[in-house]
Amino acid sequence: MNAAACRPPRLDDSGRVVADVGTSVPLLAPVTRPLVDTAGRTVGEAMFAVAQAQAYVDITNSLVAGPVLVLAGTHHLAGTFSGPALLPSSGTVTFAGVHYHVASFPGVEFPSTPARIYVLDPLSASAPVSS
Repeated sequence: MNAAACRPPRLDDSGRVVADVGTSVPLLAPVTRPLVDTAGRTVGEAMFAVAQAQAYVDITNSLVAGPVLVLAGTHHLAGTFSGPALLPSSGTVTFAGVHYHVASFPGVEFPSTPARIYVLDPLSASAPVSS
């Protein structure tokens, strides 16, 4: 894991956050690990995010031909363009006069907010479109 893409720990004590050191940049894919004392008892948990949302978009965009967006509800976390605030999980959408096929998959914004990663594929002018 790239240390620069890892958020410092958020420490939790029985459901109560006791420390949250990090950034306000949207982060994806949290990893949770137990904090264990010298007696072997779990005393809390540490959560780390493994990728900044924009870094995830940049990597995905290098692999696909169309725009990539990350949304948590209607909140835009990252993307190759601002895009629409509402998108179907799959299907088609028209935005700024361009017709796109939409594919998506679930993600998580750190620490536990549901998010969705969308890949938009521009449709040819002759393709049928419904939005």
